[in-house]
Amino acid sequence: MTINELHQHFVDLDFQASKMLKSSQIDSNYLSKYAHLSEIVKEHILTLSLSPEIDEEVSTLGIIDVSFEPKLSFLAKSWNVLTFGFYKKPFQHKKREKYFRIEIQKRKLLFNYVEKQLKTI
Repeated sequence: MTINELHQHFVDLDFQASKMLKSSQIDSNYLSKYAHLSEIVKEHILTLSLSPEIDEEVSTLGIIDVSFEPKLSFLAKSWNVLTFGFYKKPFQHKKREKYFRIEIQKRKLLFNYVEKQLKTI
């Protein structure tokens, strides 16, 4: 992959991340495409080996778990039983959205930083 192709992937990832962060709900199809493309870009950043700090930061990023389900605490489980199951669904939905938004934001910031580093080279 050339530097120009990598730059195009950075632009595409930034656009997709902005689109998902601005939306009220994150679509699982867009999220899976974003996760796949970010993994490809992450591998190419590691092969370029720009600096040890960037490599360390990129290697600590995990894969976005598209099928993430938050764990319920004992209190949440008991509250779910008392409300006949009405508490669990909104709770899990909010936790999933929060997880996805945090992971997307991490990648967006990191990829923007790497893109700026590539422009200075």
